[in-house]
Amino acid sequence: MRAQGHRWADQGDHVRATRSFENAKQVAENIDDLRGLVDALNDLGAIATEDGFTGQSVTLHRQAVTLAEQLGQEDVLLRSITALAGSEQQVGHPEDAQRLYERAITMARAQDDRSAEAVVCNNMGLLQQASGDEQGAQRSFQEALEMNRALGNAQSEASNHANLALLAEARQDFDQAEREFGQALELDKMAENRAGIAGDLSNLSRIAAQQGFKDRGLGYADRAYRSYRAQGDLRRASKEIIRALELSRELGRLEDMRRYEEELKTLKDESIGR
Repeated sequence: MRAQGHRWADQGDHVRATRSFENAKQVAENIDDLRGLVDALNDLGAIATEDGFTGQSVTLHRQAVTLAEQLGQEDVLLRSITALAGSEQQVGHPEDAQRLYERAITMARAQDDRSAEAVVCNNMGLLQQASGDEQGAQRSFQEALEMNRALGNAQSEASNHANLALLAEARQDFDQAEREFGQALELDKMAENRAGIAGDLSNLSRIAAQQGFKDRGLGYADRAYRSYRAQGDLRRASKEIIRALELSRELGRLEDMRRYEEELKTLKDESIGR
């Protein structure tokens, strides 16, 4: 059930994903599977975060941490604390998030879990970025990237490159942002991370448009749209086709405009049909 929930989540169908995770939670409770219950709570918390229900996410992850402490399995507790820290950050509690991240990174080092350490280091970079400490964020993302590269974690390394790209974009270094997003795209392709590939294409479209390369931006937006649609993520596909429609209008491409308008209408009909 959790595996099916993750498939629905990857497709952007959070209603079905939530239903699957709720079912997994109920089963875990029925058979006294404490580890399964912790995992289901963290899954539900992650969905709540993506949907903007940050208060609910904090509650779910706090429940997971409490149960993980009872379970006594350090790897489960580490994942739960890291997830809770992210939720505390999202809800606007940076001090709580910092305290939890420091606990998590100490645990990761004690367990010699370099992969978990890289996750926490990356997340601490996000916290530093949000607080305006761009140099600290740069160091944290770079450290996480180097750990993931040494471990051969292509998908995680791609995420680090994407975060470095966002830092570059924020300081309007669009050339560097394009290079970082390009590296993220290549790594996501290597990892066959379809959601990551679509996201990288979307980011590259935005950067190209900001550089004034609307034609290139349109090409990336079209590819991102088709990638999201192939995955069944109609919500994100709609955002990309709207960007493609706007760029084609700015470029004066009437035939492309008509095609995107028709495809957008089809997408809306399909979304209603769901």
